Amino acid sequence: MKITVDFAKGTVETVSAEGVRAVPVYSAEAFDAVSSAWLKIGWVVKYIYGFTWMVAPSSNCPTT
Repeated sequence: MKITVDFAKGTVETVSAEGVRAVPVYSAEAFDAVSSAWLKIGWVVKYIYGFTWMVAPSSNCPTT
């Protein structure tokens, strides 16, 4: 899937096997599309492992 966010036009355009769909940028459908893409990319690049709390990785519970 390809996602294009265009604030000048005020649209989020998704291109998938089902076709092209453009929705308003401040809509629930746009939020779902962008959030889904962010989540997928975050898991691939292991984004969660970059957080720390008092120098310890936050993926480890600091109280244990």
